[in-house]
Amino acid sequence: GYPFALVYRWFLFYQPAPVIHLFHIFSGLALAAFNFAGPQLYHSVICVFVQFLMLRLMGRTVTAVLSSFTFQMVYLLLGYYYTATEEYDIKWTMPHCV
Repeated sequence: GYPFALVYRWFLFYQPAPVIHLFHIFSGLALAAFNFAGPQLYHSVICVFVQFLMLRLMGRTVTAVLSSFTFQMVYLLLGYYYTATEEYDIKWTMPHCV
């Protein structure tokens, strides 16, 4: 994470917002692909996309907050249920919980 922070601070700090957004998207996806390669990456992308749609379509409402919390919590709990093992695993559910 620190090399990405240095690149951001040295080269992108005063750039236009779309450039900074693209940097955050690609660096975040690169870190996620490095940590959770394969189908585990799709869970994070799906949840971020659904969250974006909820905020875009519902705006700043109580309904948006409640539906967002409900969706993310149900998705996480179903993930815990389907990925439960007897061993300690680092899967997509860990960053989703945070």
